Amino acid sequence: MVTRMSPQNFKVARTVQRLHKVSDVRRRELAIDVELREAVAAARRDGASWSAIGDALGVAMQSAWKKFS
Repeated sequence: MVTRMSPQNFKVARTVQRLHKVSDVRRRELAIDVELREAVAAARRDGASWSAIGDALGVAMQSAWKKFS
């Protein structure tokens, strides 16, 4: 016997699944932010300029400095 899920229950289950994915992506985003900050700090210790870091990030030097200094 196959049990069918009601359309409302299916919608709720799908929404819960999508919210779990949102949460998972956010956790990964935070981990990547930590890794990026560590990489920028290491580049600065090695003498990289804010201009070079901005170029690597695809942003203006001022934006890189503001976010990571």
